[in-house]
Amino acid sequence: MPSQTFLVRSHARTIHTHPVTFVCAQCHTTTTREIYPGKMPQYCLSCRPQKKKSAHTRPVKGMFHPTHYMIAANGRKTEVCLEKSSNPGWSWVRTALDWFSGSSIIQYHPEKGIISKDTPLEGYSLTPLPIDKMPQPLVSKTKSKSQKKTDVRTAPVENRPYSGRALMKRLKCGDRLLRIKRSQPDFAEWSRERDPEGIAWQYQGGEFVPLEVSKTDSTSTQVELEAVPASSSTKSKTKQKQKTTKKNQKIASAQTVSLENKAYSGRQLMKRFACGERLLRIKRSQPDFTEWSRQRDPEGIAWQYKGGQFVPQMG
Repeated sequence: MPSQTFLVRSHARTIHTHPVTFVCAQCHTTTTREIYPGKMPQYCLSCRPQKKKSAHTRPVKGMFHPTHYMIAANGRKTEVCLEKSSNPGWSWVRTALDWFSGSSIIQYHPEKGIISKDTPLEGYSLTPLPIDKMPQPLVSKTKSKSQKKTDVRTAPVENRPYSGRALMKRLKCGDRLLRIKRSQPDFAEWSRERDPEGIAWQYQGGEFVPLEVSKTDSTSTQVELEAVPASSSTKSKTKQKQKTTKKNQKIASAQTVSLENKAYSGRQLMKRFACGERLLRIKRSQPDFTEWSRQRDPEGIAWQYKGGQFVPQMG
């Protein structure tokens, strides 16, 4: 037998259904339904009209969070919370049962004290809960968009190159403005003015490197060389120069080998030149395409269009 349990103040009441036999007012058939005590139904389950959803629905209350102790004359403490009343200065005193039932008969005023049905409650008082027993607000683990933006802008500059997208977020500029400014001689001064930490940047090998990092690296190497005797420092300098030249030669040879036997498609070259498809189609048929491609290429390599593909010109 179906049943429902209602919480009424200080006790629980369970209401059960009972079978009722009646004649439907629409289809005139005898039917039996299980209903709760109350008004007799008029329709069977197939003929009954659907209930319309009321526009003014009662807002759902949240969980009960006590804020005060209500202390009785005998010293008994009850956890309560204060809810603002329509009367100015007054607040409803709600216990856990009153919070969900939606009604309370106790009110509190800072000057007039505690009353119940317009009669003062003598010997009763309210004291706030200790801080350790107050409900703590939930801290969200996900960061807001504004916090993420500030973290990106004020992130410490490490010894790593920045991509164009990362530097756009740091300097708060667009892709087109960054591509125009990176090839100009005043790019370092412009980037220093836009950077939140006043750091100047330079464009090398398709990536952006901070100038301050390179300066600190050079100063640290100079300090280390000064600590070494003069003869050993000159030897180390020559060795370092030889190593750097060998590394540069290896990198250049690897780049040329990788580009010699490789033909680029239009989409790959658009990414390399950072240009659109329409501009590339117009320029590839013009006689100054090689010079234009050398200026657009991050490594200064000239290109030519052969057989529907783009081939680099070496030498």
